[in-house]
Amino acid sequence: MTRSLLLFVVTLLGAFQDPPKAPEPKSDLYGDPLPPGAVARFGSLRFRHVEDVYAFAFLPDGKTLMVVDYGFINWWDVATGKPVR
Repeated sequence: MTRSLLLFVVTLLGAFQDPPKAPEPKSDLYGDPLPPGAVARFGSLRFRHVEDVYAFAFLPDGKTLMVVDYGFINWWDVATGKPVR
């Protein structure tokens, strides 16, 4: 009887524990998310373009880079290398 009561109490206490948290997605050296299952990235996704780059220029503030590729104009934050718009 005592053992059954003890098992019941332990089981009941376990029900009040926080559920396990999902693991946070891994990221590379620059903080960009890695694909599922990846442990590292060679190179960087910073300033990456799918098409050929035809022209680029820094805006007067010196903090934004404008890049023209096939049919698109991309704006990049120079400090982080992430797209602005």
